Amino acid sequence: MSWLFDDLRAFAADLISVPDTAEEKALLKKWKIDRKVLEKKLQDEHAVKVREERAASKLALKTEKSVDVEMKC
Repeated sequence: MSWLFDDLRAFAADLISVPDTAEEKALLKKWKIDRKVLEKKLQDEHAVKVREERAASKLALKTEKSVDVEMKC
C-alpha cells in the first residue's frame, strides 16, 4: 500500500506542467515546499493518533486481564 501511495504522489507531481516563466517556477517551488510540509504534518498527526490508539488498546487489555484475575479469586 505504501508503494502505491508513493507512486501516486510521484504521478501527481508529473501531472504538473513544466513551468515556462520565472513566476511559474517560483509558484511550483512554493507549492512543492508547502506540499512536503503538509505531508509531513499529516504523517506526524497520524503517527500520534496511532500511538494513542495503541496505548489505549494496551491499557484496555491490561484492565481486562486484571478484571479476569480478580474474578477468578
